[in-house]
Amino acid sequence: MTREETEARLEAAEARSETRFVELSSKIDRLGEIITGDHGLIAQVNSLRSESKADNKATRWTVVITMITSILAAAALVMSVQANLLSAFQAGQAVGSSRAAPR
Repeated sequence: MTREETEARLEAAEARSETRFVELSSKIDRLGEIITGDHGLIAQVNSLRSESKADNKATRWTVVITMITSILAAAALVMSVQANLLSAFQAGQAVGSSRAAPR
């Protein structure tokens, strides 16, 4: 094998290596674009996060309003029961005092 053949083989191997390096570099650039681009994975995750954050805020307000309404309804029920019990007690007192008077 002559020196020129050896140099030609080395140049061919170097050209193949350079081609592979350029291909790999372009693939890495494309992968970076997929991950960080306007429509990339990170952008999609950020948009989903902001959508769910807004949805959680609306759900949180619904839960708070429901709790306040439930507490007010329970308080109204307790007051209604107390009013009915007081009315029944006073009616019982009136009946008892009317029976006790003729003795």
